[in-house]
Amino acid sequence: MRGRGEILNKLSWAGAVFYVLAYPEVEISTAWAYGQLGPILTEDSPYFNFIVSLSGGCVDHDRLFEVLENDFTPAVDRTYPIVAELRSQLDRVGARATSMSGSGSTVYGIFDDRKTASQAQSALQRQGCRSFLCQPV
Repeated sequence: MRGRGEILNKLSWAGAVFYVLAYPEVEISTAWAYGQLGPILTEDSPYFNFIVSLSGGCVDHDRLFEVLENDFTPAVDRTYPIVAELRSQLDRVGARATSMSGSGSTVYGIFDDRKTASQAQSALQRQGCRSFLCQPV
């Protein structure tokens, strides 16, 4: 990503990964979520350093998983415990990493293989949770 985020560079993935997205049917106002944040400095964060390292054009999953975080998570978890529970469920069924997308409420788990990801997605659907199995392109 360059400029103000409007110029995107294509990246390749080192190996296959599969995502399970789960929507807990709660709506979270982006304005509310931003209102919960204090000042955040990102220039020296591990995530910022990871983004800079992508200039080679290939995503190293292990490095990505080390820096995967979402600043909205603590406030969202306090107010919407179902979001934290869905991440925990994805962890328990074998996700290598879990997080929340943007200000929520969709969460995702990252899996190494399609079979485990598919089983996780099916389990969520049996519980009545809208979920999707995805793979990056």
